[in-house]
Amino acid sequence: MTKKLSASAINKAHKALDNKKKITVLGEYEVNISLTFKDSDIDKVIFDYLTMFEEAGRNNKIDDEFILGSGALLHTLILGAFTDVPMIPKERDIAKYLEVANVFYNTGIMNAVIEALPERELKKVSDKLDANSKKIGQMIGEYALSSAMAQGENNEDQSQEHEGIRTDNQG
Repeated sequence: MTKKLSASAINKAHKALDNKKKITVLGEYEVNISLTFKDSDIDKVIFDYLTMFEEAGRNNKIDDEFILGSGALLHTLILGAFTDVPMIPKERDIAKYLEVANVFYNTGIMNAVIEALPERELKKVSDKLDANSKKIGQMIGEYALSSAMAQGENNEDQSQEHEGIRTDNQG
């Protein structure tokens, strides 16, 4: 026999998602990690990640360095949502995120914490990201195309200058 759903049952189920575990990083520092990732937190990670890509695309900042750092960006967003690791920027500033990510990678904090997070929970993030990855792929493709076109235009302008062709519409 089933019971009627109540507010207390919902609150109890929600509270059950708050289980955490303490791990040690750098041999002596304690970090709390989530053992269960809430769907709302996963959605925020994906939203922030996609938003940073979109902002970078709008501002023509998708370059090789950004693409190289995109994995670090995602890992830093994951640390911000599912751990109490300090230094994670509050605002969506790509440069700050990448700077912090480099510090975490270089000190070994990133790998230690990511490896300690439950694989099944990281898979939830990965699956949700895969569902949204078409948009990211499109933005990277657009960057590659615009970069190639800009390079081609630059080469064309230089070849016209060498041939003595004026492109400034002055007689």
